[in-house]
Amino acid sequence: PSPRPGAPPRRGGGQGGRGGGKGGGGGEEAPHRKHDMKEKIFLAPTWCDFCGGILVGSGYLCKGPCGKKCHLALGKDTENCHASLMQEVCEAGCAATKDQRGKYRFGDVTKQVARDIKSRIKDQVVALGVQEQRELGKFDKVREVTNEIRRLYNQDVVLRRLYLLQVGTLVCIYVAIYAFVLFFAWPLHGP
Repeated sequence: PSPRPGAPPRRGGGQGGRGGGKGGGGGEEAPHRKHDMKEKIFLAPTWCDFCGGILVGSGYLCKGPCGKKCHLALGKDTENCHASLMQEVCEAGCAATKDQRGKYRFGDVTKQVARDIKSRIKDQVVALGVQEQRELGKFDKVREVTNEIRRLYNQDVVLRRLYLLQVGTLVCIYVAIYAFVLFFAWPLHGP
């Protein structure tokens, strides 16, 4: 998803040498600071700094300099606020201001609680599915097939076969056109 208005840039820059980088900013970007997200229970409703939706119950709070808060997963019109926020740079002073926050509407808390329940159910289903596939050995079979494909795949051989296929197709088209002309045009014009 595209970053929301007012979101910090995904790439650092500007203040050369920031973050212990080498040199005085001679074209090098400063290293990015990752978010230090910890799960937290929000007893009083607040706002998600990514999607702007109401945040109540379980969520994440960054212990880094930004102090951003976000939903566990599903947010307002967002598939995964936490994953999207983790792609942004953690910088001081980049949390949402009052202008960027969403507006509360009746039923927002109930909708968010339902989204949180749906997220937890989805996570449990995925975890159980992965566990079941491991028990059945499906991942081992996928790994074996992938290794076999890598073993059989030889780029030179594949390219040679593609070239031969192209030449064969061109010859077939030429023969078909020649036969068509002979069959239909020859009787009209004679020998």
